[in-house]
Amino acid sequence: MMYSQEAVGCQQQVVDAVCAWDPSLKDEIEAVLEWMDPNDDHNNHQMRPPSLRIKNSIRLLRLDEQAPGAAVGLLRQCAVSQMRQHFFQHWERLEQYTDMVKLERYYEFPLRYVGVFAEEEVVAELVGLRKYLLNGNPGFRANMEARIRALILQDDDFETAARLYKWIVQGLGHPMVKFVIDVLTQKIALFCRNRMDGNVDQRYLIMEVFNSFIARCWVQFIQLLQFPTADDPELNNLIYRCFEKKFIELKTQELFHQIIPKFPMSKPALMEMKSVIKGDTAELDRLVTQIYNDFHKELLVPSVTTVEILLYYVKTIKCLMVVDPTGRSMNRFTSKLKPKIKERSDLIISVLCAILELDSDEIHEVVSKNTLTENPQLLSQLSKELKNSTALIFHSMSMSKGKAAIYSVAFERQDQLVKQFLEWTPEPGPFTTDDAKGLGSDDDSAETLELPKDVLEVVFQVFDSPEVLINEFIQLVTNHMLQMDGYVLNAKWSQLLKTVMKKYFKNNKQVLKSMCEESNLVNVFVMWSDLEKSAAFQTWSTKLQLVPPNVYPKIISYLYWKISRRSPYGDYAVAPGLAAIFDQMEKAFETRSPGRKLRFQKDQGSVDLQLVFEDGRHWSSRVSLPKYTVIDLFQRQACPLSVADIAAHTKMAPRLVEDILQFWCHEHVLHLNKNDLYEILENHNSAIASRQSQASVPGFHPASSAYAT
Repeated sequence: MMYSQEAVGCQQQVVDAVCAWDPSLKDEIEAVLEWMDPNDDHNNHQMRPPSLRIKNSIRLLRLDEQAPGAAVGLLRQCAVSQMRQHFFQHWERLEQYTDMVKLERYYEFPLRYVGVFAEEEVVAELVGLRKYLLNGNPGFRANMEARIRALILQDDDFETAARLYKWIVQGLGHPMVKFVIDVLTQKIALFCRNRMDGNVDQRYLIMEVFNSFIARCWVQFIQLLQFPTADDPELNNLIYRCFEKKFIELKTQELFHQIIPKFPMSKPALMEMKSVIKGDTAELDRLVTQIYNDFHKELLVPSVTTVEILLYYVKTIKCLMVVDPTGRSMNRFTSKLKPKIKERSDLIISVLCAILELDSDEIHEVVSKNTLTENPQLLSQLSKELKNSTALIFHSMSMSKGKAAIYSVAFERQDQLVKQFLEWTPEPGPFTTDDAKGLGSDDDSAETLELPKDVLEVVFQVFDSPEVLINEFIQLVTNHMLQMDGYVLNAKWSQLLKTVMKKYFKNNKQVLKSMCEESNLVNVFVMWSDLEKSAAFQTWSTKLQLVPPNVYPKIISYLYWKISRRSPYGDYAVAPGLAAIFDQMEKAFETRSPGRKLRFQKDQGSVDLQLVFEDGRHWSSRVSLPKYTVIDLFQRQACPLSVADIAAHTKMAPRLVEDILQFWCHEHVLHLNKNDLYEILENHNSAIASRQSQASVPGFHPASSAYAT
């Protein structure tokens, strides 16, 4: 039906009915109809009270008392038709709540003065138009819902939101339960994010956030849902589970960047995750997958050092054991990651240096090329994490309390590291403490791994066999023995080495467990014996004044020390002072051991050097024999030298000479002058040098191999 035609017809009928009653009232009824018509923008009320003429017309028509019923009925019908005509011309263009509210007021305004409608009748008609708008204009309804969401989620303005919601519900004729629940879940998610994000050290976090939400928001949502009471236990439990689910979602996202780096401070968050997950296999699998993906993306890249990877690896293991004491999640994670970590060339060195708690100087001493000293704090943290490698206690979720599988190991600080280092073997065994099903085929191997005793053993399981660790450890010991002061091993080295000997040599006899171990461990025995013999030779030769007292030779059996007899520096000419000492040592050795000779390892010895400059500077450090030979040449020549000059005097390759010169320039001992010659760096411009820079040698540590003639 066309409401415009209906409205025109009704107007004429109203005029005719009034004229039939009183022809003198024609002008009055036409004026009133024109004033009431919302479609006449120029002559209608325009939301202003009626003029005196309109008031008189309404009074003369006596619509509320004496007007005939037919005329009043037609006027009511005409007013509704005019209202609907205007609404259906504009409803598709309405977008916001305020647009419709203005229309409702626009329609309602003249009816308050005419008095032909009861208030509830006007409300009913407006609600009908509102319902049509909400059902027929999806854009308007979407804007209304978005406005309510914003008021609740962003502004916490429940009062305004409740008014808008009531307006919609009144129009639709039924509550929007699904919409309110959706807003409720969004509010819970936002509430949790604001209060749980980054909070990893607070106990009972879920309960505190839940109680805060109940106190601030729950009553308002109960009113929107039109529930009779806010104390329904079943409903409260349902809402609490929403908080638990959001907590797990947030903490799973925070595991890599927040929880794992801050462990053990973050243990409260892990304990709460454990209490919520309760061994749920699917949830634990999602957690492991999230950690592995973050690990792979953030750490398994060339720019990240192996020490940093190991530190995260150890902390991740500890975190997973808190969340899942069965060890299943830990095994899934380690089995996924082991192939990637094994690709690191400095993996074993990093683990051993962390176990031995080596500082930067000690690492430089035993490892020629490494990245371990780039961030000593990380290596120190890794050492502490391994030292605090407490026993892992596995509890099966599927067993009774009396049948829980418990594994532990007694240890002391360094003893535990030594024991695990020596006793670990990667033999696979059945993994029987997890009955969970539905595991992916790619992780089936994780279920057959033997349960490790502690975190250190989990780290050892990355390697294929203990032989690789023993071999690398022997190499570190070899380097340390060559470079250390004197002949007595540092406590941490000697303890580990003595334990090796005790484990593999029964009753001090060379009873070896396998041929594979024989070569390495016999080497250790011989190297230790060489140190004792070297100490005896040094004491004897010093007492007889055959060798200067500041010389500490290490006489080695080169077949058993894994060092190359071919020096990278070749058969270079050592400094004359060192050559003289070599001659003295050789004669003393032949005197003590007739029929045997010494061959000096010119690239293995070191010199404790002290330099005093003309400008008053002092420089001291331990340097290699080739470096000392080069700097000694500047002392003897007392003039600038070129690379070619140095190479000719020392018989070293120019490339090696350049490397040594770069070292001395970096130490601000030498510099390259404007003539491209190297000379001693002095920090003043005196025309005539008052004295030469001086060098003294407080300690000399040569290495030489003995052989029979």
